[in-house]
Amino acid sequence: MNLKTLLCIFIQLYSYALFAQDVVVLVKFQVDGSGMSGASVQLTKNGGQSASQPGKSKMTFRLEYGNDYQLSFTKDGYITKKISINTKRVPLEIQEEEDMDFDFAIEIFKQYEGVNTVVFNQAVAKYAFDPQVDEFIY
Repeated sequence: MNLKTLLCIFIQLYSYALFAQDVVVLVKFQVDGSGMSGASVQLTKNGGQSASQPGKSKMTFRLEYGNDYQLSFTKDGYITKKISINTKRVPLEIQEEEDMDFDFAIEIFKQYEGVNTVVFNQAVAKYAFDPQVDEFIY
């Protein structure tokens, strides 16, 4: 093998190792009775840093280990729903050796006047790693 080939192999393995350090979350997002125009998703890390992006029907998020995340799905005139994801309890050997990924679907509904939506102030779902089954569970 020549030096160029070895270098390419090293770069590929190093890149794979970097990406393997994340939890990959696949999301199917729907807005009941409407399209995705105006919908957005806000990702908050550890209650502080946050970033917002336009909502799409299929989205992928790469989340670093050792953090608490919240995904908020919104659109004007619709009830905001939040999903909590805890990546803190994943053992180091699993972080280094296995691909951790999971998926979920979420749908937001039109908000009507007079309907109590206080239940949606908290996360409607919480995901965390379960060491008994070595995967993220609801």
